Amino acid sequence: MSYWKVMLGKGSLFAPQALAGGFIGIDDGIGLNMTPLLDLPEPDFRAEVRSRLETANPSASRGTLSQYATTLWRVAQGIQVDDQVLSPTGTPGQVRLGRVTGEYHYVPGEPLPHRRSVT
Repeated sequence: MSYWKVMLGKGSLFAPQALAGGFIGIDDGIGLNMTPLLDLPEPDFRAEVRSRLETANPSASRGTLSQYATTLWRVAQGIQVDDQVLSPTGTPGQVRLGRVTGEYHYVPGEPLPHRRSVT
């Protein structure tokens, strides 16, 4: 079992929705469904995501793109069922602890569309 920190939007903006809905998640800003990439080895997954992010954000730094591709990989593949997640609630100093109960799934058109179910 591992422990992960997952922000639920900038400044924990979507923490109330995620806590009520029983999920953690992040956004990529471009609507990329990563489900077809899940069978790729980590380096290939990250390279493909980085390339797509770069196409959508040509002015972003290489470091920023690499960091975000790694974060997306962690949510999609790195975090495992039964791992623990800590998520700030938006109240200073307050976090919630949850256990991951589901595999990665993509919910288009919703905040934090790259999701994992948690209890």
